[in-house]
Amino acid sequence: MADLKTREWTPVPAPIWPQQSPIDLREPTYHVSNLDTLLQFNYQQPVKGTLGDDHEVHLDADSPAHVLFDGVSCPLIKLHFHRPSEHLVDGIPAFMEVHLVHEIPTSAGMPSEKVVVAVFIDDARNATSVQGDTKGLHIVKRLSAFASHVFNKGTDHRFDEIHLQDLLPNTDQQKDFWHYEGSLTTPGFDEYVSWIVLHEHATLDEQTSKELAEHPKSARPVQPLSRRFVLRSFPLPGEVVPAQKPG
Repeated sequence: MADLKTREWTPVPAPIWPQQSPIDLREPTYHVSNLDTLLQFNYQQPVKGTLGDDHEVHLDADSPAHVLFDGVSCPLIKLHFHRPSEHLVDGIPAFMEVHLVHEIPTSAGMPSEKVVVAVFIDDARNATSVQGDTKGLHIVKRLSAFASHVFNKGTDHRFDEIHLQDLLPNTDQQKDFWHYEGSLTTPGFDEYVSWIVLHEHATLDEQTSKELAEHPKSARPVQPLSRRFVLRSFPLPGEVVPAQKPG
């Protein structure tokens, strides 16, 4: 895999590979849909991992972290950051984006091999939502320290306590996301990824925001949507989410 600090990406011919990522999540290219049962996080316990020379944190094999994706248990195998965000929302990037990469068991018989959850991360300028909230500020501080270590520590650095919940919004907001089929965003751009892009953002503290702003950019440019559908699980003002169809 490519070094995530490298800005140059090998072009992919769109007519040959039409489902590339990232994309611009722009109205009206997506459709509101009831996705209440599509995704469930199981990130309650802290996990351990090792920083690789590809700037990804590879979780230990016995890590308990996983998601239920369409009823299938998919273990979290690694995570990494991009700056700025790779996905855009109506043409606008976030300060950073973290990718949580989950393996889909081959026994599930799904067309995709990976479920990647993307979480936007804001810098300190957008931290007003946690000011005065002791618990929220603690999470911001802990997440900031983790992100700083991922960017600055050398290969084989060990993380003995990664709090994955720090990356997630409150439980009632974890079902607010965009969903589409796409690819890896690093070479070789394989098109076997089911993407979940969370609507709510995490936040870094001011010191870490300034520090990481000095690092090289590592975001792949957005790719054509082509003829794909993007589903949105949350309503816009005046919209109604369709009722869940009986299973």
